[in-house]
Amino acid sequence: MRSWSRSLLAASVLTVLVGVPSDDAFSSRTEGPAPSVPHPGSRLLARVPLAFVENAGQWPHAAQFVARFGAMTVLLEERGWWVSVAQTASAPPRRGAALRMTFVGSGEPVLTGADRLAGVHHYFLGNDPARWRTDVRRFGAVMYHGLYEGVDLRAYEKAGHFEYDVLLAPDADLAQVEVRVEGADSLRIDTDGALVIDTAVGPVRQPRPRT
Repeated sequence: MRSWSRSLLAASVLTVLVGVPSDDAFSSRTEGPAPSVPHPGSRLLARVPLAFVENAGQWPHAAQFVARFGAMTVLLEERGWWVSVAQTASAPPRRGAALRMTFVGSGEPVLTGADRLAGVHHYFLGNDPARWRTDVRRFGAVMYHGLYEGVDLRAYEKAGHFEYDVLLAPDADLAQVEVRVEGADSLRIDTDGALVIDTAVGPVRQPRPRT
């Protein structure tokens, strides 16, 4: 179990970007036939904005919202989130890694969807209508209200990456914010100030916070 915290003076917004490991970091490349041309429907889906989908009971885990960013899946829970990354190798067996990022000593924040997106999801699971969920909403961001005293958090997607802003009220203490990372092989600070989280399928980079 490893912890990482970062403090900045006179900050009102702290933005952190969690990057998916690059293909060069862990994908295997094999020679073979050229990839097929994507179906027109695939190109259409590629233009659909990435969304945080609320958990209305269609998933049994504790995540209140779920988002997928390419090889990365983020499950947002009350005090943090799980990040699952999958190897992008074209041939099996594919490997994966799961990281849990928890805000140490946080309160009991209320999670709400923000920036409502058009469209809904429907889930028809099995033959039991009691498990079916319809009109499940999609959002462009998720707010953590009351993460710490005077501290909220906004999780969102930007340019295909998962990012979050730490929002401080006047006189709020950023030193309260501490993130525990579990599931990593190691943690290190790169020369550019980025937090590098080494996993079984390659490094996940969290660039240096900016205000």
